[in-house]
Amino acid sequence: MKTLTTIIILLVLTYGIHAQQKDSSAQFAIDFTAVKEKPKLVILQKVALDGYTLKKDTLAVLHQRVSYSESFKEPELFVVNIQWNDKPETSTSFWSGSKTDISVTDKYEAKLAVCSVNLFLAKVSSLDNRVKSYKALSDSLVRKVSYLNRKTEDVEAEIGKIRDSIENVIDSEIYLKTVRSFPNEAIGLYALTRYADRPITDQRIKTEPDKISELLDGMGEAVRKMPSAGILESNIDLSKRMSIGKVLQDVSLLDTAGRAVSVRGIKAKYILIDFWASWCGPCRQQAPLLLREFKKYSSNGFSIVSISRDSPALKKNWLRAIKQDKISIWYQLSDFANVAQKAYGIKYIPTNYLIDSNGIIIARNLNGDGLSKLLQQLFPGK
Repeated sequence: MKTLTTIIILLVLTYGIHAQQKDSSAQFAIDFTAVKEKPKLVILQKVALDGYTLKKDTLAVLHQRVSYSESFKEPELFVVNIQWNDKPETSTSFWSGSKTDISVTDKYEAKLAVCSVNLFLAKVSSLDNRVKSYKALSDSLVRKVSYLNRKTEDVEAEIGKIRDSIENVIDSEIYLKTVRSFPNEAIGLYALTRYADRPITDQRIKTEPDKISELLDGMGEAVRKMPSAGILESNIDLSKRMSIGKVLQDVSLLDTAGRAVSVRGIKAKYILIDFWASWCGPCRQQAPLLLREFKKYSSNGFSIVSISRDSPALKKNWLRAIKQDKISIWYQLSDFANVAQKAYGIKYIPTNYLIDSNGIIIARNLNGDGLSKLLQQLFPGK
């Protein structure tokens, strides 16, 4: 009993000290002695609590060892990628806030040894493991669904209900409950950023920005001062500006010929702004539908602006996909510098917004049936 009590006191004291400081410290070291080879490059990526904000460092290798230390204002996920001259890349990841030793084995694998207790690490590991367990349960239940002597659409509807029910449990019993149980700790903010970004098809930060804002306002002052809290607050504000009834911000992007095109400068009664990429299967599957609707309503004032999330390195793939899908008949714009994605807060694709001639958002994330039905209402008798 004394030992357990002592551990609990140490954990509380450790967190108490961290909570009082503006910054905490992160330390780790990588030992390459076992491989007898100096790596070509060691890259450290630091992922913020929000899961998206990235910072990158290149680490110097001295005498078969790398040491790293810095202060941080919130826990960060460290992703270490070690590149070799003629071997596959060695990768590992761990949360900042505890002293960690990394040994590269003679098989070029990274072996982690956490040398100090970290309260956040314990809680985030528990939360992530619970989420994985529920997702495994979802997969198990779906595997038991039989297609035998049943309509495909009926089976897929049943599978969808199973998936949705498990995802709802994850949201309410893990993420939301964690937010409300730990409003003064980083784990609460971690859970809130995940809760706000779900479901992928239509994130709560866009459908319920006021609710996400209320949850963030209910967190402790120290947590609200964390960088990811500031980012979340900015994203909430952006979601409110991108809600139905608001005027879409204008951006200018380059078309396939390198000409600048202003999105708001396009003249049409209604414009569907569609985010996609050549590598996005669901996006490409929508191409026949968009083609059909464009041909049906373009003469009546309907237009489409497709904005690609392809990187500059994939420009050839983007141009090839346009040709393959036969969608060059409407505006095809590149967003290589992430201008539109930042302006409109685009994280997942496919995503779309329908605006009128005044730039007012009248709908978003229209699927196949949703788009067809709305266009029928906007262009009656067609």
